[in-house]
Amino acid sequence: PDEPEIYLMLKNLAKFDQNWAVRSAAIREMASGWPSNSDTLPLLAALAQSDRSPAVRTCALEQLASNWRDRTDTLLLLRTAAESDENLGVRVVAWQEIARGWHSVLGTVSQLKNLAQTGSSTLRTVAVRELAAGWPADAEVWLVLKNLATSDSSEEVRTAAIEAWASGKGTEE
Repeated sequence: PDEPEIYLMLKNLAKFDQNWAVRSAAIREMASGWPSNSDTLPLLAALAQSDRSPAVRTCALEQLASNWRDRTDTLLLLRTAAESDENLGVRVVAWQEIARGWHSVLGTVSQLKNLAQTGSSTLRTVAVRELAAGWPADAEVWLVLKNLATSDSSEEVRTAAIEAWASGKGTEE
């Protein structure tokens, strides 16, 4: 089969296959093999928002973050997923992609600092790890992490904050 037939097959599999792993594989292949096809970006954006499977939504978000980082709408999709997807795993991946791919975008560090103090314990832990890894020279970040290490209500969050400090990254005193 020629490439248009392969693309059409992948598009149909991504949209309609019953198995989440098949839909995810089709998404990855479309993103890597046909990133400039006019249908690829809109389809991945739609699947990132509305596929019934959290694994497929996660895969679509990861491909969007990887292949369309320069587009403002990609960041907006990630932020929407990070803040409101019904699945915690999808929200975790969205926050990780934002922290790693949009490090220098105004508001990213402040959103993560806020998340580290107000999200669920899982999201607070993700925020702690991303802040420690992404902003090792930011004194305000280390102050937030220090406070979380000593006073957060979650042992998971306190542990992550302590590990960040113990790794030698915390230089604020």
